[in-house]
Amino acid sequence: MYSTKEELEKAWPIGTIIGDEEVTQRFFVASDVILDKIRDYFGESKIEKISPHHVLVKRHVYTTIDGYIFDGNDWWPAVRSGRQWQVYYPEVF
Repeated sequence: MYSTKEELEKAWPIGTIIGDEEVTQRFFVASDVILDKIRDYFGESKIEKISPHHVLVKRHVYTTIDGYIFDGNDWWPAVRSGRQWQVYYPEVF
């Protein structure tokens, strides 16, 4: 993709947002203390109580360029996926 790391760093700086997805998570709430902690962490506006002991939390997950991979010939932008790195292949139109 890029023959030098400098070209890649110019085109895809680390931290570049390449994906934005809204996800919904369901949490079990055993007490009001836990509910307060969830509210503090995510914010009141993102929480919907669906039963006395369950809440839904809507939040955005951003995918960013986390580093670079060299395959022996070219440099590629990379994202971290759990404990492994994956090459990010930008769509070409």
